[in-house]
Amino acid sequence: MSPTPDLTTFSVLGDRRRYQRYAITASAEYVLQNRRGEALVRDISNSGILVHSIAILPTGECIEVRVGWPARVNVECPLTVVIMGKVLGATGRGTVISVMRYEYRFAREAPRDWHDDEAGETVSSLIAS
Repeated sequence: MSPTPDLTTFSVLGDRRRYQRYAITASAEYVLQNRRGEALVRDISNSGILVHSIAILPTGECIEVRVGWPARVNVECPLTVVIMGKVLGATGRGTVISVMRYEYRFAREAPRDWHDDEAGETVSSLIAS
């Protein structure tokens, strides 16, 4: 009998990443060089995230990304996952950020719905791309 494959390093598609990536669409805010901006998270894993933002994020810089998390505590309290990482670079799909550490925090308010008209033109342009 052969040993069970390690599913964290094996994929039928040949993807040899250590952690599985999950395709999501979630609103995010980032802090980079004392500036704040908005972004849209395209996928996420334990080791990295892919975001799409209007601003170009400089490679090699440390960044904090706050993502409105869909799960809630006791059905009422919204959560935010705060990711501290480093900008690795840009691809045709967005900007890749390595995850150095992350933590869950109680959010002050529920995350904005990226399809909400109150969110403004910036968010609309992110969804369209």
